[in-house]
Amino acid sequence: MGILSRFKDIMASNINAIFKNDKATEKNVRKYLDGLRIDLGQVKSETEALKIEEQRARRALDENLAEQDKYRRYIEKSEGTPDERIYQTKLDRAIEEGERLTANYDKAKKDLADLSTLNEKLSSDISSLETKLSESFNAANTAKEQEALYEKMNDAADYLKDKAEAMNELNSVSGSLGMSEIDELTKKYDDTSSDEE
Repeated sequence: MGILSRFKDIMASNINAIFKNDKATEKNVRKYLDGLRIDLGQVKSETEALKIEEQRARRALDENLAEQDKYRRYIEKSEGTPDERIYQTKLDRAIEEGERLTANYDKAKKDLADLSTLNEKLSSDISSLETKLSESFNAANTAKEQEALYEKMNDAADYLKDKAEAMNELNSVSGSLGMSEIDELTKKYDDTSSDEE
């Protein structure tokens, strides 16, 4: 089966390694996550097919064991007759066939257990990766929000600083000019603005 041939690689994979990689962009992490989901789908599909195969192997083995019991009974009943040798030959063949059927059944059971292990590993990796991706996305959004707030605070601080400097300049200018000169400048600019209208 396809996915079982990658059992060791999948079990050895470490999703934390993708975040230590320089190429751990959101796009690459999502691509890796998509690959895990495809693998999980394949595991589920192969599990269903293997359950049928395992049941078939179990039935064949049970039939074989029943046949072996039948030949043992026949041997007991035909002890000392020429039929005993015939039943013994049939029993030997059934035992040999039973060994092959047992191996098939054991392999199907082992493959099902391996698929179950893969299912758990992939499900866990997907869940962890989705959580980490969500946390990473939330952290990035929080950082952006904090950066925007910091910029707003910087702008407000710059505005207050500029305003204070302007007030300072006005105060120094008004201190060096007499009140009459300020009144003249005010009148001059008032006249200019009314002329423009």
